[in-house]
Amino acid sequence: MDAATEARLKDCLRHIAPFSDTVQAVLHEMGRQPLNINRVCTTIELDPLLVSTILRLANSPFYGFARKITRIKDAAVLLGVHSLRQVVLSFSMVAAFPVRAGGAFDREALWRHSVAVGVAAKLLAEQVGHDPDEAFIAGLLHDIGKFILAQCLPEEYLAVLAYRATRQCPLVEAERLKLGVDHCQVGAVAVRHWQLPAPLAEALQYHCYPGRAPADTRLVDLVHLANVLVLGLWITPEEPPSMERLEPQVLTRLGLTWEQLESLLPRIDSLSQEMISRMLH
Repeated sequence: MDAATEARLKDCLRHIAPFSDTVQAVLHEMGRQPLNINRVCTTIELDPLLVSTILRLANSPFYGFARKITRIKDAAVLLGVHSLRQVVLSFSMVAAFPVRAGGAFDREALWRHSVAVGVAAKLLAEQVGHDPDEAFIAGLLHDIGKFILAQCLPEEYLAVLAYRATRQCPLVEAERLKLGVDHCQVGAVAVRHWQLPAPLAEALQYHCYPGRAPADTRLVDLVHLANVLVLGLWITPEEPPSMERLEPQVLTRLGLTWEQLESLLPRIDSLSQEMISRMLH
């Protein structure tokens, strides 16, 4: 990446603020010890859109509660603070890069894919004993670098997409050739800039090439596998399934079998469609 383009990207990234004042206050309250759940809920209730999003998601089959949840306090108690935090982060990211259908860079298609990868990562995490909430947010954010590149370097990124379409090559290859950086690296830089947990940055940075990740690769492997599975379920404008191949050692490291994956596919499909409907509409 040439110096001028790198400077533009860094300057733009500094001005992308995915967390509103209310969300920052909510996250601050969630980080207090001892936790005051009433204060967390009172802060959430300052943002009606955040309230409606939390209740809409809490009543999804994704969380599987037996009764309808109508109050934020009930949602906080039933979800738990950890899951509630992931919902708040998800709301913030979708709001920061709102859905716009169509065009050479289709945000709606990318968000649909990202939500589905989050769902798949969560279900896979449950199979291997990893934190499902962490896996969900890592899956949801795995392609956030694409949004950032398209927003900060719009003309250059359209050239990347055109090159990829012409050459039929993986997107990361086109990004590195035309920009000198790929969306995995940009996403990791953004997550660190937003002071999100370090494992999320690592998952974003290495999900395209998990074999290069440091020793503890479980979250990276989960996101990589979830991404490949979702690309196989939905052929979208984002990336043809043939362009994203499963790293051979991922299943071995996770201790999963093809039979287990096959049994999960119907749930990934149905819950993804449900979450896409609730998060993006």
